[in-house]
Formats: sequence, C-alpha cells, structure tokens
Amino acid sequence: MLGLDLRSDDAAAEVARAAVAQVLAGSGMPPDRRHDAMLVTSELVTNAVRHGGAPVRLEVTTTPGRVLLRVYDTAATSPAPRPAGPDDEGGRGLLLVETLASAWGCAPHQDRPGKYVWAELTW
Repeated sequence: MLGLDLRSDDAAAEVARAAVAQVLAGSGMPPDRRHDAMLVTSELVTNAVRHGGAPVRLEVTTTPGRVLLRVYDTAATSPAPRPAGPDDEGGRGLLLVETLASAWGCAPHQDRPGKYVWAELTW
C-alpha cells in the first residue's frame, strides 16, 4: 500500500503518476492497463486539486489482478461527470475515469470532513 500526501498545486498529478508507476512496476499489471492507471490517477488528483480542498492524499492498494486508487480532499461535494462541449478544455475527466476504470465512486471520509474519490482497475 502507498499513502502519499500531495501538495495542492499543478505538480501534484505528476508526482502522483510517478508514485503509482513505481507501485505498479512489479504488480504484473499489463503495460496498457498501467497506462490507464496513470491517466485515472491524473484525473482524480487534478480534480481534487482544482475542485476539492487541501490536504490532498493519494492511497494505492494492489492485490493480484486489481489496483485501487483513492484520492482524499476536504470538499464535501461529490464529483459528477458533466457534459463538455467540443471547444471546452476541461470537463471530460470523470468520463475518462468511467471509461478506463472497472468501477469508481465517492465515499465520505470516516474520521474527518471530506471525501475519497476512488477508482478500481482490474486485469
């Protein structure tokens, strides 16, 4: 398991991707699914930084054939996919997560204000 506190800035997604890549390197996850996991990590962390509240924390748990990514932030609102127009620069992140992950969702943190947005990838 990996637990990583992230700075709430533009570099957070890059730091998170690097950490997840290290965790998944020896997991047996096929390269295409590792790439999917990097994209999902970027989207979850970016959403937490842009729309959530600090602190932001990434947790990664692996079991054979499965990785669970959880990103914590202090915002109370749950994320929801939204339609994006062809000229919009953003708004497709959760649709990407929905497409690449085997499952995803949101759950309140049990011990403090905020929530976890999670995604599971299987292979």
